Amino acid sequence: LIGVAKRHGLPLILHTRKREARTFEMLQEHGVEKAVFHCYSGKVKLAKRIAEYEAGQYYISIPSAVHRIESFQNLAKQVPLERLLTETDAPYMGPIKGERNEPATVATHGVAAIAAARGMDESA
Repeated sequence: LIGVAKRHGLPLILHTRKREARTFEMLQEHGVEKAVFHCYSGKVKLAKRIAEYEAGQYYISIPSAVHRIESFQNLAKQVPLERLLTETDAPYMGPIKGERNEPATVATHGVAAIAAARGMDESA
């Protein structure tokens, strides 16, 4: 799929669990220019390296569970805002544990939690 994405100028959407560093290395090895680390759950230091990688446009995506999960709040606070994406990861990873997640929670909880983590007004 790397070749297909490169040929068509499309981003790779990646769900890597506990293999974020190796995935980042592979993207660099293969010259991938666009990628989204979906529901990123790795270390903040690595997320910042990924987001700041100058040879590509790499994004870190976090779910609306940022509302209740500290590790996502830390990412929201420290990853450059222009490289941070929100997502639903529906029906999982919602702002209220045990309840089905819906796309609307990106606006009602996700964006608000990211703004709060960064000390910003959510309308900014």
